[in-house]
Amino acid sequence: MAQKYFEIEYLQGGKRQKETIKAASKIEAIVIAKDSLGYKVLRAKEVNQPLFETVSLDKIKDIFGKKKISADAQISAIRQMAVMANAGLSFTDILKEAIAATENERLREILTQNLNDINAGLSLSQSMMQFEKEIGKLTITMIELGERTGTMAESLDSLAAILEETRENREKIKKALRYPISVVMAMIIAFTVLIIVVVPKFKSVFDKFKADLPLPTKILLGTESFLTHYGVFVIVLITVAVLGTRYIYSTNDKIKLKMDRLILKAPIVGIMMRLGLVSRFTIVFKELSKAGLPVIEALSVSARGVENSYIRQQLYGVAINVQRGLSLTASLKEAGIYENMIIQMLGAGEQSGSLGSMLDKTADYYRQKFQNKMDGLSAAIEPLLIGGIAGFVLLLALGIFMPMWDMAQVVKK
Repeated sequence: MAQKYFEIEYLQGGKRQKETIKAASKIEAIVIAKDSLGYKVLRAKEVNQPLFETVSLDKIKDIFGKKKISADAQISAIRQMAVMANAGLSFTDILKEAIAATENERLREILTQNLNDINAGLSLSQSMMQFEKEIGKLTITMIELGERTGTMAESLDSLAAILEETRENREKIKKALRYPISVVMAMIIAFTVLIIVVVPKFKSVFDKFKADLPLPTKILLGTESFLTHYGVFVIVLITVAVLGTRYIYSTNDKIKLKMDRLILKAPIVGIMMRLGLVSRFTIVFKELSKAGLPVIEALSVSARGVENSYIRQQLYGVAINVQRGLSLTASLKEAGIYENMIIQMLGAGEQSGSLGSMLDKTADYYRQKFQNKMDGLSAAIEPLLIGGIAGFVLLLALGIFMPMWDMAQVVKK
């Protein structure tokens, strides 16, 4: 059982004291405090893992220093495994061939460990769970589906198709964002050079006239002064903030849940992420339902393949409500995962016994909607980009030329 952390409040020398104890449960923590440490316990509550234990060299290496598995290598290995599974080869032979064929060093290490675990009596999905962060929840979910239903070849084919679609979507996003990111980076570099190199020369001219400077010029001069004195500190602070946020997101489940929820509310990106996640969940849930798994089990297994912790929690709530006797449609409506139109379609399918076909249509609907959003990504970003460039040019023009016009008027007089 996983170890948790509990803050124990106890009396010692007539004073209230606190101490954090690591235990499997609250009762165990109280027992440790009373019997092993001899404390007179007043109360106990579960708390987050202490920071000094959260931050460790091993965890930092685990998050930032691991060799990556490329999407191409993973898809290629899964396709090969699907072909061999369809030919009726045993898992040990399939893994041996996949190990020999893959060129990705980290993937080879994982497959070798999978082979050793299978020889020791574990299933492939159980072995892969220890590599969840590297190969993804979806991969483990689809392999578990194949093991449960005896359709490993079909499950691996479906998994490869989903991963290929995900890879293509990522490439489309990168392609759509490449131009705006390049423009923004060019603007930042140009603005920084102008602020640090050009503005100081004008500053000496403005100081000679001792004139009251307009607001745009004051903004430029203030920015120049700030970057000159604190520029390096800002770069270091941003770097630390990015790396620290990534570390906390990877190690603290409560913060991860809050951040995942905020990401879904982000304009453009949040909508696209939600559509992609719901589409993939629907595909997996459809496959599990068609394979004959009970609805509750199908919901739980397919929810595990969802990367976003907030949506995953909502889907687990759906499974719990169905277990309590609520209909699938009512549970999904309460969770707010699907649109009302889709809820009505699924409700009709649930009542008529054609839920599978409705899930097919739902998966196609969200896949198409996601693709439409992808195609309109550049069009959605362009107005923001044009507005940013216009504001940048206007600030520079007004900041430099307005005081020069004022000085010209003074010279004429």
